[in-house]
Amino acid sequence: EAPLFSKENQERYYTHSLISSPLTLEDKVLGVINVNNKKSREGYTKDDLSFLEGIASQAAIAIRNAQLHTDLQASYIDSIRAITKALEARDPYSYGHSNNVTDLARSIAEELGLSSGEKENIINAGLLHDVGKIAISDAILLKPDRLTQTEWEIIREHPRRGKDILEPLGFLKETVPIVCHHHERYDGQGYPGRLKGEEIPLGARILAVADSYDAMSSNRPYRNRLSEEECIRELKKSAGKQLDPRIVEAFLRVLEKKTS
Repeated sequence: EAPLFSKENQERYYTHSLISSPLTLEDKVLGVINVNNKKSREGYTKDDLSFLEGIASQAAIAIRNAQLHTDLQASYIDSIRAITKALEARDPYSYGHSNNVTDLARSIAEELGLSSGEKENIINAGLLHDVGKIAISDAILLKPDRLTQTEWEIIREHPRRGKDILEPLGFLKETVPIVCHHHERYDGQGYPGRLKGEEIPLGARILAVADSYDAMSSNRPYRNRLSEEECIRELKKSAGKQLDPRIVEAFLRVLEKKTS
């Protein structure tokens, strides 16, 4: 009854022999495995079917384990995102910041034509980049006045704290360097590693532009948000100093597309 073998099918399917076995686990069908054209050109036997069923059983277990692994990873990320949201809820001025940065960073990554894997790492980093601030007291994090030098040093520790929180999660190993270095400067005057230019991971350079724009375009206790024109002017001034000029250009193209 399979359409593959119906006369109406336009596609020609040449086979001398075919054997199939469902991929089942706990009475649930996950898929099917098909084998055709036995090398001997003979028909398949019951022994062949038994062998294929054994392979199908092992494959079903492997697929299910992979699904569980993926679900576990998603649970870890959801838990950390919940912590980040709780952190942002402490400060009404930064609420939604991580989502905003993530959306902007995703747009830049797409503009640069990055691979799906690179985009996924950048998206995860955008969502989790400030998780290290969970270790900073409200007295410093929410202080409306100018921070002291000591308080600034504590704030500057949050990328390393984020790295320490995320590093045990092996599946985030490509995300951790982005989180750790998103406050580096293109001229080498940033933190925590004082990396310069191409030494800074590409994802971190992208995040730096997205983070800067969202910070400038949002209200803060010490100033009102800047207009889009003012933000663009500041980004251009920062290109080659704080920010990677190539990333700034890509982001400006993103903004232009959004307004056109």
